[in-house]
Amino acid sequence: MHTSQALPAIHARKLNQTYLMLRMALERLHPIGYRCVEPERERTDMTTTPEVGARHDLVVEDVEYQRQDGLTLLARLYRPGGAGPFPAVVQVHGGAWVNKDRTDNDFIAKALAESGIVVASIDFRMPPEAAYPASLADINLATRWLKARVTQYRSRPDWVGSFGTSSGGHQVLLAAMRPDDPRYAALPLSEALGIDARVAFVISG
Repeated sequence: MHTSQALPAIHARKLNQTYLMLRMALERLHPIGYRCVEPERERTDMTTTPEVGARHDLVVEDVEYQRQDGLTLLARLYRPGGAGPFPAVVQVHGGAWVNKDRTDNDFIAKALAESGIVVASIDFRMPPEAAYPASLADINLATRWLKARVTQYRSRPDWVGSFGTSSGGHQVLLAAMRPDDPRYAALPLSEALGIDARVAFVISG
């Protein structure tokens, strides 16, 4: 794990816990090709082994992932440089289900991207403007959206997971347990016909 600047102690602990859980999740998925790689180890098969561990430059950009009734929802993408392939995560922010936005946990997203993980931190509709299950429908759509285009970011659809903190952790669990729930999968995505919202791993912190 790498960070470009010193973090407050509480943020450092949160980041260390997140990174440890993510590495454990990737290592448990070894049968389908995941393996966390230390920087000094030789990488011999970049088509099946994710490039995790080495320090990467990163690109941060905001991308529209959906528009509902004139409301534009953005994903902040944190993309590591390098050949990849990289694991990828949809990050869902906390905020007691009603607050905050995609910039929450920016320090975690940057550190993960610097370590070789593509992160898509999403905005989503929240109460009181949008009641349940609007947020879950947005998370489901964002997952399909990322899986549809993740090869552009040097990842693979079957290497996409989800990560959330606090109320975001609750929501990624719900979304992962019911990817085909008609309430959650209600929003169409023309570029991702036939792609579902199943994820390779879930981290709830």
